[in-house]
Amino acid sequence: MTPPPTSDNPEKPGNGIVQNISGKNVVGPIHAEDSAQVTINQVSYNQLSEVEEERERQQAELKVLQEAIAKKYNDLNQLVDKPVPLIGNPYLFLQPFGFTDRARFFGRDHEIVELFDRVTYSTITFLSGNTGTGKTSLLKAGLTPALLKQKHLPLMVSVRSEPLEASIKKDLLPNIDGMPFLKSVSLTEFIRMVTSTLPEGKLLFVLVDEFEEFFNDKEHSVSERNAFYNEWQRCFNGATPNAHWLFCIPSNLQYLLNFFKREVQPNPNTISVPPFDRASARVAILKPAATRDIKVEEDVVISILDILGGKDIDPAALQSVCYILAGGKGAPSHEWTMEYYSAQGKADGILRDYLDRTIQELEPLEREPAWQVLAVLADPLMQTSTEAELVEKLKLYDVEENITRRVLIDLESRNLIDRGVAFKLTSDSLRPRIEKWKEMRSARERAREESIEQLQNIRNSALRGLLGGVVGFIAFDQIIYKESLPDFSYVLFKIIIVAGVGALAGLVLVFSVDVAVATYSGPRKWLTYLGGALGGAVALSLALVLYSNLIYLGPATFITIIPRAILEGGLWGAAAGMGTAWTLKSQRPYWITIPACILISALTLIVTDSVLGVLTERFINDSLSLVSIGLAGAVLPGFILAAAMLGRRKFH
Repeated sequence: MTPPPTSDNPEKPGNGIVQNISGKNVVGPIHAEDSAQVTINQVSYNQLSEVEEERERQQAELKVLQEAIAKKYNDLNQLVDKPVPLIGNPYLFLQPFGFTDRARFFGRDHEIVELFDRVTYSTITFLSGNTGTGKTSLLKAGLTPALLKQKHLPLMVSVRSEPLEASIKKDLLPNIDGMPFLKSVSLTEFIRMVTSTLPEGKLLFVLVDEFEEFFNDKEHSVSERNAFYNEWQRCFNGATPNAHWLFCIPSNLQYLLNFFKREVQPNPNTISVPPFDRASARVAILKPAATRDIKVEEDVVISILDILGGKDIDPAALQSVCYILAGGKGAPSHEWTMEYYSAQGKADGILRDYLDRTIQELEPLEREPAWQVLAVLADPLMQTSTEAELVEKLKLYDVEENITRRVLIDLESRNLIDRGVAFKLTSDSLRPRIEKWKEMRSARERAREESIEQLQNIRNSALRGLLGGVVGFIAFDQIIYKESLPDFSYVLFKIIIVAGVGALAGLVLVFSVDVAVATYSGPRKWLTYLGGALGGAVALSLALVLYSNLIYLGPATFITIIPRAILEGGLWGAAAGMGTAWTLKSQRPYWITIPACILISALTLIVTDSVLGVLTERFINDSLSLVSIGLAGAVLPGFILAAAMLGRRKFH
C-alpha cells in the first residue's frame, strides 16, 4: 500500500505557503492554487530484471544441490555404519544385500578389493555376472562402503521407465521436477556441478544397476539412448574428469555393452562376479551364524558345500539354504546338527521344496497363475516382462487381470521376482524347480491331449468298425443264406438285424485291435497279436451265435448249436483279429499282408465249419459249397480290415 503523503505545514496550500509532499511511489492528483508551490520527492523502486531473477533462482537451486550432496553423503554413511541386527535371521532369502547389510556381507572380500581398485583407476567399468550371483549386493554392501570410507561419493542408480539422465539426477534430488534450472541442464553440466562441490581429489561414482533395462524398447526409445550416449561420451572424454562410471549387466546380456564400443572396448573393462569358491562359501555360512550364536556342525557345512556344487556355488542358493536352516521367518534354530539338517531335506531338498512351500502359502486361486508367471520369466527368450505383457500372457490361460496383478504383488513381496522397468526372476536358482513344473505341466497337457486323442480314436474306431461290420456281415449273409423271402418288410427286418449283428462284431474287433497296436510295442509286440486274436474271437463268436439264432428256427436245434457257434466263431475271429493286427503292425507292404489275412480267415472258417458244421448243418439238403463258406469267411474280415485301415497311418 502506498503511504499517505506527509506535509511540513498542516495549513491549506495557497497564499504563498509552500507545501512539501514526500512518500514512496506517491501517485494521484495534486491541487495547487494561486502562487502555491508543491515540491514532490519521489522515492523510486526498480524491479529486478528477468535475467537477475533467473540468476537468483539458479543460485537457490544450486544451494539446494549442495545441501543434497552433503545430505546424501551423510545418509549413506549412516546406512553403511549400521551395526549387525541382534534379532532376526542373519541370512537373506533371495533379496540382495543393501547398504545397511555391510556388517553381515561375507565371502566377497577379494571381489570388493578388485572392484574398488578398478573403478577408482578407470573412468568406466562394467560389472557382469549370472542372475543371483550378487552383483547388486556387491555394489551396495561391498563397493559403496569402501568408496565412502575414502570420502568418495557413490550414486547407486537403477534404470527405470524414465530417461536415465533423470534417474541419475533424482538419486540426489528426488524433487528435481520442481527445480526448472537443474532439471533442464544437461547431464554433463549437472555432473560437473556435483563434482565441483566435492573435496579436492575425491570422485563421484555413478553406479548404474540393471543396465539391461535401458534396452527395453517399450520404455526407452532409440533417440533416448542416443541422447544418453552423447552425454556420457562428453563426460568420458574429459568434460567431467572427476566422475567415474560403472554399468552392471547380466552375463548372458553382456553383448549389450557394445553400446559403448565407439569409445571403449567392453571386454577389457569388464569384471565378472564369479560364484562362491569353497572357501568363500564356508565364510558366508559360518560368519553370519556366529553373529547369532548358531552352532553349525562341520559335517553339515561339508554337505551343503558338496551338494551346492563343491567349487562353484551359487550365492543365492547358499543364502536360501542357510535362511531356511536358520528358521526362515519363524523361530530361530541355533543348533545345526546333522540330524536337524537331514530332517530339513539337506541342501538339495531345501532348494527343491522352498519354492513349493512359498507358492503353497498363496491363495488357492493364485497358485497356478503364480507358476505361470514364473514360467514366463524363466523362459530364456523372455527373461523380463512388463506387467502389461504378463497380464496379456496369462489371459491366454484364462487368468483374470486382477488375479495376475495380485500374484505379481505377492511374488515380489516374497522376493521371487524383482520389479524394475520389467519383472524378472530374483535368482537363477529358481529355474530348475520352475523347469520341473513346466515339464510336469507339459506332461499333464500331453496326457490330456492323448486322452482326447484316444477318445477320438475310440470314436473313429466305433465308426470304422460299425461301417465295416455292417457292410461285411450283410455280404456274409447274402453269400450264406439265399432263400426266397415272403415280403419286402421281412427283407428289411432281416437286413436290419444282420446289420446290427455286423455292426456289433465290427465295433468289438476294430476297437480291440486299435487298443492292442497302441498299447504294446518293442519286446512285447507279440501281445499285440494276442490282443487282436482275443478281440476277434469275442467279436465273431458273438456274431455267429446271434446269426445262428436268426437262421435256426427250432429251439432244441438252436440250443445244441450254440457251443459249436461259439467255438467256430472264436477260431474264425481269432484268425481274423490276429491277421488285422499283423497287417497294421507289420512293416511288410499291404499287397502281401492284406491278401494273407483274408486267405487265412477264409481257410479257418472252411476248416472249422467242416468239423463243427454251424453253417452247413442248416443247409444239409442244399449242399452249401466250400467255395461259398470260404468266400463268406473272407468277405467279413476283409471289410472289417478295410474299415480298420481307413484314415490312419500304419503302426511300426
